[in-house]
Amino acid sequence: MQNSKKRRRRSPPRGTAKFEVQEIGAPAKIGDNGGPPIATWADKGWGKDGPNPAQVVATELLGNQRHTCLVGGARSGKTTTIIRAICLRAQRFPKSRHVVLRNRAVYADASVGLDTLPKVMSMFFPGVKYKHIRAPHNIVRFPNGSEIWIGGLDDAARVDKILGAEYCTVFLNECSQISWYAAKLVRSRLAQVIEGCTQRMFYDINPVGKSHWTNLLFGDKVDPDDKKAIADPNSYARMFINPADNIKNLSAEYVAELENSTGNYRKRFYEGVYIDENPNSLWTAALIEACRARPGSAADGGDEPEYIQTVVAIDPSGAGIEGDKTDVEQKPLNDEIGIIVASLGKDQKVYLRADLSLVAPPIGVGEDENGNKKLGWAEVAVAAYHAYGADHILAEINYGGGMVEAVIRAKDGNVPVKTVRANPGNGKHVRAEPISTLYHRDGVRHVGRFEHLEDQLCAFTSLGYGGPKSPDRADAWIWAVTDIALQDGANSWIEYYRRLNEAAGTLPEQQGEPKKPEFGFEISAPSKSAKERVLVPEGTSSLYLIDGTNMLVPSDRIVTVSKEDAAAFGLRGWERLGAAT
Repeated sequence: MQNSKKRRRRSPPRGTAKFEVQEIGAPAKIGDNGGPPIATWADKGWGKDGPNPAQVVATELLGNQRHTCLVGGARSGKTTTIIRAICLRAQRFPKSRHVVLRNRAVYADASVGLDTLPKVMSMFFPGVKYKHIRAPHNIVRFPNGSEIWIGGLDDAARVDKILGAEYCTVFLNECSQISWYAAKLVRSRLAQVIEGCTQRMFYDINPVGKSHWTNLLFGDKVDPDDKKAIADPNSYARMFINPADNIKNLSAEYVAELENSTGNYRKRFYEGVYIDENPNSLWTAALIEACRARPGSAADGGDEPEYIQTVVAIDPSGAGIEGDKTDVEQKPLNDEIGIIVASLGKDQKVYLRADLSLVAPPIGVGEDENGNKKLGWAEVAVAAYHAYGADHILAEINYGGGMVEAVIRAKDGNVPVKTVRANPGNGKHVRAEPISTLYHRDGVRHVGRFEHLEDQLCAFTSLGYGGPKSPDRADAWIWAVTDIALQDGANSWIEYYRRLNEAAGTLPEQQGEPKKPEFGFEISAPSKSAKERVLVPEGTSSLYLIDGTNMLVPSDRIVTVSKEDAAAFGLRGWERLGAAT
């Protein structure tokens, strides 16, 4: 009978370390999570030196408290470390359930289900069989009855199914894209009782701003809602783990690229530290991260839709040479000519597709180090117009006036050019504010990463622009979004939201018959006359509202706006004062 309490041992393939599941009911070793000892990190694929020292420490940390967060740069081994621990727990405790969640289901499937988890199983448990079932729900099943569920928080139907079960392990992967509200909801499902298995919740993140809930919870040890000290600080631990810790498993070129990056991108993905934020920022790293999309169509594993309109936007600077590179911090390079490609998708979101900004004259002169002709900014813009099938080129003409349009037409007379002029009486932040609101309303996507442009966006505040030099990349992007979604005419702000409502079937003319309640109860439409008061931060003199109008801010800084506008301003952190009487 005693032998019946033991799991059957499996013999691994020849040449690998011996894998053995411990006796059921035996105390789990701290750090091993009840599975093979840490020494098995040196199995196939990791070489004779085994794991990096940071991964050993992180593995030990995962077993010590209820909540553990691994923070750090890209490719530092965070996700691999946590997935390995979950696989250990699943094999150690029969019939246990575990869940891995990301913000979007497609990301969870591609990153974890089809990449990290199979690699971990192949590296560390080559003799263990498992079954990966991807439909109707993404589940990995082990012979002992344990399951690892993989899902996203963007799929309502699957989330309902996932949150209908209890788990002894919950892993929130890449928390920069997950809201505190969603995290709290998921935490309620860390409740499965399995004899000998301690309930554990794991988190990992490429750090964003210091106000992010992971930093408040694991760093400041305060509740992200009310900012009061949490009652059980010993239940929360975090560790920083960075690419430098994992350098033996990375290519020298990849590490050099991260090391040579600048600004917030370097801080996040190489140094692995949280970023200082201005409380009046129009954009934050977390906001931009939540709007990230993968290149490619859905058929290719990407997020890009079919595009229905494309514009190439130019913000000339007048600089023709890069400038002094000897001390970039004290003597920044000359301002770039911002060149951005943006498109409107069939999903009615605006997509940032390319940043082609450069410092060059209108027409290139000479050859580069590879013997190729140097391109000027007009040549790059015209080439982008044809390559992306754009509808027109949009150019700001404050600098250069008619010269800007003339140079483009001289290069290709068939390219339609639309010009805009910035009001010198308004700061750049005035044009930026409605674009920031569009991000909060999930109306924008960045297709990939745009290090320099995103740093410029994060330097915009409601008081002005605080970057080291002119935000030419961001200016071009702001002009592009304004042209596609917010300008007067066919693509006005009102028209943009009309399209969204039309796609949702909520326009008045679409309501031929009363809709039946979808959830067993009626939801009344909000009153169009309902108004709410909002306290505007100091330094903001005017506001752009959803209906496209511009409102001047009174001396007491209290404005009365629609509830929808108030909700948008609330997302920026502005104080909502309640319903207007």
